Amino acid sequence: MIKHTLLLLACLHCLIGCNADISVQDEPNDPVAQEYPLAFVARPLLNEDGDPYKPELAAPEQFNPGAQLFLKQNAFAESAERELLAEVFADEPYDVKDLVVSPDGDTLLFALRPPELADVADELQPRWSIWRYSRSSDTVAPVIADPLLAEQGHDISPGFLADGRIVFSSSRQHKARQILLDEFKPQYSGLHEDLQGPAFNLHVMNADGTDIEQISFNLSHDLYPVLLADGHILYSRWDNQSDRNMFNWYQMRPDGSANQLLYGWHSHQTGPDNSPVEFAKPLVLADGGCRIIAQPPARWLKYPAGANSAGAGQ
Repeated sequence: MIKHTLLLLACLHCLIGCNADISVQDEPNDPVAQEYPLAFVARPLLNEDGDPYKPELAAPEQFNPGAQLFLKQNAFAESAERELLAEVFADEPYDVKDLVVSPDGDTLLFALRPPELADVADELQPRWSIWRYSRSSDTVAPVIADPLLAEQGHDISPGFLADGRIVFSSSRQHKARQILLDEFKPQYSGLHEDLQGPAFNLHVMNADGTDIEQISFNLSHDLYPVLLADGHILYSRWDNQSDRNMFNWYQMRPDGSANQLLYGWHSHQTGPDNSPVEFAKPLVLADGGCRIIAQPPARWLKYPAGANSAGAGQ
């Protein structure tokens, strides 16, 4: 019996040189060898302005058109590949990111921003939303089927929970708005503390997109949630207050309780030659450990005194 396992390539991919197709289009199934399909996001190295592409942690709502979502039949260079969203958007440039695979290897979740609408104001442009690809049914569709509900905020950074629900980061923040209204504070803007864009907090929803619930209440961003082996959610929090302005790792239970700092407060000077880094997207390994995408911080990020102790545990 052939074992089908889906691998996820969590990196930026760029094709340089000619556009020749070297893939094997009629690739036979090997009855003995294991098959490892490979899903990945490909995007240009330069943005529309000709500058090198670099994801901005403080502005996850940014739209960088030109990314594409691909699936290869097997994890080798000549294996046939196809763009999963080609029939949805044709030749219109969209943006896709935050690709994750389910534990059983059958389902992909990802954040998708549809193509920009011409001559339409920014506030009326499409929002980021969570989409699903099922390998067994070969279908791709938004998780939240109701377009009005889906457009109530930017939804990014999806992850799978053990009970089948989906955890994600969103700017919708309905519970935060409701709490402040109950406290007679109706002028809630939903912007992060620098007032330059929407604040993203963690939410959970059922696999069919129903029962959306906010579980974190940071004044700035909570991003990149992943499930740990002990049932906690690990995520990256933007601590943006007073003289502290940094991204650290936190953990909480799936209901939002027991939220606590896990790593980063005094460990940002851990890049090459003790240069500062930001703790962005974590990846949980099979042995329970974690790897991260660590990137140089923006110039405006600040660290507390003593934050250069590279061997510190937090």
